[in-house]
Amino acid sequence: MANCSQCKAQIDAEAAYCSKCGAQITTSQADAAWIAGMQEEIKQVTTGENTGGSIFFLSLVLIALSIIFSDILENLSQIFLVIGVIGAIVGLVVVIICGTKKSQLTDQLKRGQKNSR
Repeated sequence: MANCSQCKAQIDAEAAYCSKCGAQITTSQADAAWIAGMQEEIKQVTTGENTGGSIFFLSLVLIALSIIFSDILENLSQIFLVIGVIGAIVGLVVVIICGTKKSQLTDQLKRGQKNSR
């Protein structure tokens, strides 16, 4: 987030005045706050995307374990397979959704469109 030029308090991207000291926020301060907010949102979406990728990878490991131990642990192997397939689907969906959102936010940031959230 950006800071007020008078009191250095954090300011909201949409603020016209500082909530702490009442100073009028200039356009450049508001723009800086908006950019910082967008960057934080992109960072959060990227974390979600990474989490989805981790879920997908772990699910593939479960599927591989179910295949490797299919003769030894039949029931457990079937459970691993089902959980692995479900996890892979969930992980892939999370990656796709977060990737799409990240792309949209990045494009919005590049265009400088504040009000199209």
